Amino acid sequence: MTPGLAVPGFQQQLERVALAETGRRLSGVLDGVARRVLTDGFGAAGADEGTVWLAHPGARELVPVMNSGPDEAGFLRQFRQPLDRGVISMVFLSGQAFCENEVSGSSTHDRTIDTALAQVTAAMIAVPLFFANRPRGVVSCVRLGAGAFEVNHLREIQHCVAVFERMIDGGLLQNLLESDVS
Repeated sequence: MTPGLAVPGFQQQLERVALAETGRRLSGVLDGVARRVLTDGFGAAGADEGTVWLAHPGARELVPVMNSGPDEAGFLRQFRQPLDRGVISMVFLSGQAFCENEVSGSSTHDRTIDTALAQVTAAMIAVPLFFANRPRGVVSCVRLGAGAFEVNHLREIQHCVAVFERMIDGGLLQNLLESDVS
């Protein structure tokens, strides 16, 4: 394909496969390699736990689809992040990355998860997740109890999210090409 030459209907087809994959909660692209990219990034940033949150079209909340904590299944079942409160929602709506220390004292922090899990979020990084040319969710990570994040930790998470986004886009493109062949 010639650079700059648009394929008629390509963006609509890409949106269709992106919505389908979002509906499957990224199950088609969140394989072992993608999980490793994320968990390695969380580890490199010194995070205690990290989560991938997706927005579903028409929904007013972000839904967790991956969590690196000790009870991933319970976390995924139990929690949702309403779009009208909290740092993670602010990052999704603004499209801007966020890094904050001493989160537990911040008025923007939604304490719902901390209260339910009897924990204290000391520091948080949240980075918007884009794929198929649109904002689709947020990747967040936290330090629990005590600790702080620095600029290099934010950069590490931004890098791992960029790699993850490319993996998703590659999977979506593969799905699109395979659907055109059959």
